[in-house]
Amino acid sequence: MRIVNYNFGIFAEKFCLFWLFCKGYKILAHRYKCFAGEIDIIALQKNTLIFIEVKARKKSIINQQVLFDKQISRIMKTAEYFVSKNQYLHQYNRRFDLIEFSSIFNIKHKPNFMK
Repeated sequence: MRIVNYNFGIFAEKFCLFWLFCKGYKILAHRYKCFAGEIDIIALQKNTLIFIEVKARKKSIINQQVLFDKQISRIMKTAEYFVSKNQYLHQYNRRFDLIEFSSIFNIKHKPNFMK
């Protein structure tokens, strides 16, 4: 069952990459990892640098906390590290998005989920 869930998560991330690209996002990194943690997708759209967490669930999530404080902290630290290693990105606004994926027909994009 773990392998099935893992493969579903990988499929969800790859589909979201394609979906975001089609919406005009410039993909900078996929599954970016460093000592602080991992970010599923890092993209640019106009003047905004966007750090995106993809949560794949086979059933839609309704009013349930998807990310916890520790996960959010890791994402923010990883984002800071990524920007520190890519100086040209300092000029961009930053945003943290969440994409909930349950099928190719059910994708919920939540911009600024850490606001």
